[in-house]
Amino acid sequence: RMAVDPEDETSVHSLPDELRDLSTRQPSGGSTPRPDGPARLGNDGDTRQDHPHQYHFDVVAAAREANVDHYVGASHWWVKLRRMAVDPEVKVWTRDCCSETYGQRLFLLMGNSSKIEEAVECLSLEVSDGQQLRVICHGTGEYLFVEARPGGVGDAQSTAVLMLPEVRVLSRD
Repeated sequence: RMAVDPEDETSVHSLPDELRDLSTRQPSGGSTPRPDGPARLGNDGDTRQDHPHQYHFDVVAAAREANVDHYVGASHWWVKLRRMAVDPEVKVWTRDCCSETYGQRLFLLMGNSSKIEEAVECLSLEVSDGQQLRVICHGTGEYLFVEARPGGVGDAQSTAVLMLPEVRVLSRD
C-alpha cells in the first residue's frame, strides 16, 4: 500500500482510480430494473454511455409490483461500498440520451443500509446527456445512492425513470 498524507489532497488525487475505488463490481441494487438493465451494470467498470450498458429502471414492472396502472414516483440505484467512506469523490457517467426522463437532475445520498429512506442527501446534480461528472459527496456511509425524483417536464413531472451507465465511488483518505 502506498503511503498517502490524507491532509494533502493532491497526493490522494494523484493516485489512479483503481487504488481508490470503493464501488466497482460491488453488490448493487435499487428500484426494479428492466431485464436488459440490471443494477450490476451501474458499477461494472464499463463506462460506455449508450444502451444497453446501464442500469435502467422498469416503470412497467414497478407499476405491476405496486398493483397500479401507472407508476408514480422516484427511482434509485445503490451500491454497497468496499468500506465506510467519508466525503468520497463520486464519478457519474450519464446516458447518451434521455436525461429528461428524470428531469435532468440526480440526487446523491449516503447511508449504512440499502434502504434509501434511511440515507442522507449529500448532493444534487444538474445533468445532461452524455456527461462524465466528478463531484465530492459530503457525507459518511457504506452505501451510495443515486436517485431520480419526479419534477421534470412531461411524464417526468410524476415519474422519474433512472438510467445510469456507470458510477464510481473513490476514497479520499
